[in-house]
Amino acid sequence: MKKLIITGITVLVLILIVLQLSIQPTSTFLIPEGYTGEVKIIYEQEGYPALERKNNRIYLEIPSTGVLLTSSENKTGPVRFYYVNSEGDRTEIKDDLIHSLYTSKNPDGLQTLNFTVGTKSS
Repeated sequence: MKKLIITGITVLVLILIVLQLSIQPTSTFLIPEGYTGEVKIIYEQEGYPALERKNNRIYLEIPSTGVLLTSSENKTGPVRFYYVNSEGDRTEIKDDLIHSLYTSKNPDGLQTLNFTVGTKSS
């Protein structure tokens, strides 16, 4: 009986580990405070740093130009958007300020993620 309980617990732990690993990471976009305009992330670029991944989140630190190049692959999943000030403090960006979120792939296979930050009129 004791062996059966230990086996059951082991199987349950393994199932939980597999489920945790299969959950899509949240892409967390860190955008300079006050930035408005187009944002473009260009993936799989040799010679550029990989995106930081921690606690099932992928961190995308958008530079003031609005264009981020990374050697990482694009991963789909939930997204969160934050403004970040010079001290590193984050303020969540409301959904109504994020527009036209889409991915594209050109004939050479270059994959990009694009969106606009700001009001629709800006």
